Amino acid sequence: MTSNAPKRLLGAAFTVLSLAAGVARAQGNLENPAPDGSESGIGLISGWHCGASRIEVGFDGGPLKKAAYGTSRGDTASVCGDTDNGFGLLYNYNLLGPGTHTARAYADGVLFATRTFTVTTLGGEFIPGLSKTALVPNFPGPGQGAVVTWQESKQNFVIERLTTVPAPGFDPTGHWTEPSDSTVLLDIQKDDAGHLSIGWLDAEDLSWLPLEGDLDGQSARVSIGVLGKTMAFDIHFASSDSATMTIVECTFPIDECAGAVGITFQINRCSTVGLNCL
Repeated sequence: MTSNAPKRLLGAAFTVLSLAAGVARAQGNLENPAPDGSESGIGLISGWHCGASRIEVGFDGGPLKKAAYGTSRGDTASVCGDTDNGFGLLYNYNLLGPGTHTARAYADGVLFATRTFTVTTLGGEFIPGLSKTALVPNFPGPGQGAVVTWQESKQNFVIERLTTVPAPGFDPTGHWTEPSDSTVLLDIQKDDAGHLSIGWLDAEDLSWLPLEGDLDGQSARVSIGVLGKTMAFDIHFASSDSATMTIVECTFPIDECAGAVGITFQINRCSTVGLNCL
């Protein structure tokens, strides 16, 4: 009598391998939107799935939208056995309107992830013409600051740069003079994001020099560029009333540039305004 044991063993092995492959194909994750998270503007619906020919995402029971699928995700190799598992769908969350919503992700028509999240809007699907830059103090850590800027194409704020938060109460806005030169008047303005605008007036020849720069703590590099020529200063504020300026670059074809780089001079804030300071 012939034994069927080898056939049974092969059949069992095939079944185990098939089940394992099925489990791998079922493995996936919808990472964005995050569970119980907050969303606004235009963002990416994204995640990964081990084995599918089509990934689709739907909101609140509405029609499914096909996501791009197959981007490299090295972090999925240990789970999926390969890396081409990432998916993404660019989406305007404002289309959903304010409130709580549910996203569902499907692999080849089979649901594999559900996420509930909250949308906040500015009152419309796409708001043009807005502009704002602001400082988020003590982020990402104490004494640090993140400068964020509104980006219309994303309908959201993006991090423009990191900076150091100045001392509490520090504000150099006002009129400043150079004690060694009674003809120089500086009008310094600081906005909420720590951007400096400095108007340099030489009352002797009535010349005007506009300088721009960004504070990092209580220091900044301010400069002007015209027709490929640059003049730049490093300015350090000891307080809201006292500072030093150092010439760090000067490529303008003027006599004052000769040997000027490296010169440091004192400036002080004036208690009055305008030409009354001189």
